[in-house]
Amino acid sequence: MRRTDWLIAAAAIVIGAVTGQGYIWRLANHAGYFLVPVNEPALPKIDAPAKTFVIVVDGLRQDAAARMASARALQARGTCVSADVGPISISRPVYAVISTGLEQDRTGSRNNATWEPLTADSIWQRASDAGFTVCGYSELPWWQQLFPQAFARYEVDADPDALFLRPRQSPCTLTLLHPVFVDETAHDHGAASPEYEAAVARVDAQIAKLLERVDLDRDLVILTADHGHRDRGGHGGRQPELANVLTCFAGKGVAGKGVATRPTVDPFDMRTLAPTLAVLLGVPFPKTMRAGEDGLDQIFTITDAAAFPQGYLDARRRGIELFRSANQRALADLAAASWSELYAFLRHQQWARGTVVLLFALALAFRRFNREGRGLVVWLLATWAATCAGLAAVRGAFDFTAINYQAPFILLTSACAAVAAGAAISIHRRAFPKRVCKDDLGTLVITTAIACLAHIVAYGWPLGAPLPGPELLFLPFVGAIALGTYALAFVLVKR
Repeated sequence: MRRTDWLIAAAAIVIGAVTGQGYIWRLANHAGYFLVPVNEPALPKIDAPAKTFVIVVDGLRQDAAARMASARALQARGTCVSADVGPISISRPVYAVISTGLEQDRTGSRNNATWEPLTADSIWQRASDAGFTVCGYSELPWWQQLFPQAFARYEVDADPDALFLRPRQSPCTLTLLHPVFVDETAHDHGAASPEYEAAVARVDAQIAKLLERVDLDRDLVILTADHGHRDRGGHGGRQPELANVLTCFAGKGVAGKGVATRPTVDPFDMRTLAPTLAVLLGVPFPKTMRAGEDGLDQIFTITDAAAFPQGYLDARRRGIELFRSANQRALADLAAASWSELYAFLRHQQWARGTVVLLFALALAFRRFNREGRGLVVWLLATWAATCAGLAAVRGAFDFTAINYQAPFILLTSACAAVAAGAAISIHRRAFPKRVCKDDLGTLVITTAIACLAHIVAYGWPLGAPLPGPELLFLPFVGAIALGTYALAFVLVKR
């Protein structure tokens, strides 16, 4: 074997390792993007809820939540809606959406591994600054990592049965409760399993016991989730069972006694949860929340006008217009009329940068393939497509949903890439008998490496805003694994 072959294979494996494993860290930038801080004028005083509980059940599917007795009890005293969590249905990014009123594109929280504090402002900080005693009880430290200054008390407890008992004697006036065992069960057994059903029943019973201690004439309860799960387990994509979660508001200041759940065709925007809570508590909106092409008017379908002093909700509407005006001025400075227009412009730039690099890769392949270039370029593209199609067929999705657990995903993707490479070798020897298969596999490896680097050129390191769609967002994981597999095939084939 030529020394050059070993160098090509080694370089490809290194590029795959860096672009694949490094992609987890490349995803996030907690400094955020296009943040527009707004300071509201002083608000009219209201009689705030005596106690407020925000319950975020990790991994709770909407259909499972709708069967919970505790959710039905909350709906009987308030309003339940279907909430859209946004473009990445992964835990820490959605915690940021719930807390800030800002989408994942701009919070910069896009993975579960980055623990640095967010720059974007949060409802927890607004409430703390307004004099609320903010407490968090979770099986994970992640909320406090995102917002370290906001919580007067934050306790991590690995015993989920103790989680709902902690607030009994606490002085907290705003409490976050975050059980995780439902999500863990879905990862292990899938959301269609009896184990998942048992986990949902368990958390339902825990919430029901909490509600026995709550006076909904004086207190406020919000029940929601960060994402759902597929039947076989896994989340991260935009499928309805993942991105739409049941969110219930009940208690002091909440409208609707037994209002039916909103249809999924017009879901509540999860970015609106934090500003809705701000209105119910009488505290300022998170300073960097989304405004413009927003769901902020939905706040006033959740709130009961009769429960607030005259003029209070009008003041909150004026506050929303203040945010919208500030956001419009910021967009004008960016030469855009709306966030959608800015995102579209930036996506065109991303596509242009990525396309230039991909065309370079294909031109390089065409030149190396010489006179049979057109047919061999089709062969190369078909190998890529077969790898991706195989993974989508086996896992049922081509997005973050396909991962579930990392080690099985790596093995599965490697197997799909190996099958595609084996088929490519067989086809090559039949369709191009006069060519050296090993040389063209080398071209496959080189162009795949360039394609992996094209994603970095297009979207940046760290990943910029806006985020790519679910397939392109997911592609670097698959590309990195496929590149290593193709490199091994290149080394192993003799001719």
